[in-house]
Amino acid sequence: MEEIHDSVTRVPSDRPKYTFSFDSERARKELERIRQQEVERDRKRREGRIKGEISHSLGQKLHRCNILQLKKVIKICKRRVRTLKEPPTEDECRLSVSYVVSVLCSITIRNKRFMIELRRNSARAKKLNVNGPYVRAYWRDGEYLGKQNYAKDKLRHLPRKVQRALRELSRDPAVEEFRLRLQEKLSSVNE
Repeated sequence: MEEIHDSVTRVPSDRPKYTFSFDSERARKELERIRQQEVERDRKRREGRIKGEISHSLGQKLHRCNILQLKKVIKICKRRVRTLKEPPTEDECRLSVSYVVSVLCSITIRNKRFMIELRRNSARAKKLNVNGPYVRAYWRDGEYLGKQNYAKDKLRHLPRKVQRALRELSRDPAVEEFRLRLQEKLSSVNE
């Protein structure tokens, strides 16, 4: 009678062998490596966004489209470009910042909206103050709403139209009275 032997032949592999271990130091290093890769990927994506580059995944998705789908994408892109060239609405700007108490003036120039605002300090402060007027610019950047504060030393970089409006508002005594009334009203609510 013949003997039957079960044998398993091992084929050498170039793939690394993964083993499970509870070496915390090695796990920490691996997690750190993964985090560094994510940070680097995010940095490259942000830099590419400024340069107008599209992501690898979006390029692949467009590559898979047929002619009719690409024509539809072109229509959608043209529509989106039109909306990005328009300034955001006042409501969009107000929803993006929670500590603006009042908007004194709103001026649109090209795709930006400049708002002259009165702001409150932190709600956790013992005494609530209303400060301002401050100038902030808002614009659309894809799905994000870009914001830029203009400090006192940067006011000369504002467009003339905004500088003129800010000068008029800062000279108007009614604005200071309004700011003080708001401060009293907010202080009474805070107590």
